[in-house]
Parts: sequence; C-alpha cells; structure tokens
Amino acid sequence: LAIGVDWDVAITAYDSNFLVPWSNDVTKVSRTRNGFVRVNGGVVFVSLQRFELAKRFLKRWADVAVWLESKGEDSVGDVTWSQADKAQWVNWHDDLNAEFRGPSQASLVLLLCSYDMGLLRELLGWGRCKVCAET
Repeated sequence: LAIGVDWDVAITAYDSNFLVPWSNDVTKVSRTRNGFVRVNGGVVFVSLQRFELAKRFLKRWADVAVWLESKGEDSVGDVTWSQADKAQWVNWHDDLNAEFRGPSQASLVLLLCSYDMGLLRELLGWGRCKVCAET
C-alpha cells in the first residue's frame, strides 16, 4: 500500500490463490460453505489520509458488529430498531455469522455489500470475486 494511492479501506480475502501450510486444499480454507470467498476481519488497512472518514468507517463497522451479534437488540448511541428491523438483524446474524465465521467478518461483509445480500454472489462469489479482482 502506497502513500497517495486513492483508497480508504483495504481488506484481505482468501481467494483461490490463498495458500496455507496447514492445508493442501485451498477451498477448505478459503471458500465458505455456500461458495463465497472468505474475508479476513483481522487484517484490514484503513488509510488515515482522510482521518474523519476513517473514524466514521471504524465506528460504523463496530456498530454493525454489535447489532449483528446482538441481533439488533443492543442500542448503540441513540439508534434503536423496530421489530421489523430487529427481524432483519436476526436474519443477517443467522445467515452471515455462520457463513463468514463470526461477527467481525460478517459485519465487514454486510458493509461491503451495502446491506444488500443480493450483491454477495457478484462481490464475493468463488471463482468470480469482484472484490478479489479489483485489488
């Protein structure tokens, strides 16, 4: 990553080129059970060139992780959810936590697809991962 490059957040994704010493089968490590590329919530780069934007992103990511893990029950700041909204958080929790192995990755995926699960196949589909191709 270089200074002056036009990026704000960079994530790591385990695509078909990801190799690890503990497995000879890249799909077991890199692909989710429903055929998505696995993202790594532990390795995320945030540019500080636009510091306020970086702070907003990190706060939103943390908020989404709390809401996702609590299924919309926990309040963050002055945000509270209606019953219909809570039902959506339950769906996202059930779908994404199991698929992406935990709230940090699941919340990152939810932000990545802008809360539109219909975009996941295009963005993180195994063998056609747009996120992977545009890095």
